[in-house]
Amino acid sequence: MKRDLLEPRGIETQGIERVLPTSRTHIRIFDNFTMWLSANLVISTVALGSLATLVFNLGFWDSVAAIFLFNALGVLPVAFFSTLGPKLGLRQMTISRFSFGWLGAAIVALFNVVTCIGWSVVNVIVGGQLIFALSGGVVPNWAGIMCIAGVTTLVSLYGYVYVHRYERYAWIPMTVIFLIILVTAAPNFHITSSAKGIAEVASFMSFGGAVYGFATGWSSILLG
Repeated sequence: MKRDLLEPRGIETQGIERVLPTSRTHIRIFDNFTMWLSANLVISTVALGSLATLVFNLGFWDSVAAIFLFNALGVLPVAFFSTLGPKLGLRQMTISRFSFGWLGAAIVALFNVVTCIGWSVVNVIVGGQLIFALSGGVVPNWAGIMCIAGVTTLVSLYGYVYVHRYERYAWIPMTVIFLIILVTAAPNFHITSSAKGIAEVASFMSFGGAVYGFATGWSSILLG
């Protein structure tokens, strides 16, 4: 009854039920690429990358090496878990129940909730600050945060189809913005070097851990 009312309006009705191969109408592989590209082509990843020099005092090439190496390591479990969705017809959050049981899955879900809240807080705060800056202070931070939180909540209610529609194109304006930033900031770029010895190794591993944690954090919330 509820599905009859919600589905015509495009609202997400698919819960934790298994999706049978015959019921999988959305099979565009390219949409998976654009979804992950748009989800990661954001200001949060830029802020994370800037920690290499600002916090960990790494040189340019050390920073690039850490970003590539630990991102590659971090996405390995994400890539593996991504293969389970098509095989089992379940989303990663549901698959966890089979791995940990009812009680174990509840604990995992709690950690997942904390992770998602932390991720959302970072994004809405940064987004609110951007709106404040672009409006010249006309829109206060709290209003920008509430606006972004409200819009994202609305999109989440409409769910899978609309998320994919948005992510299919969201990477385009972000790419343009980042290219503009790159071109305008390029004259001020300087190739720096970091300290040698054990201090460099410690900074490299510490920054690498932050990058790895960001990349592998997607493992538990794969939506298919």
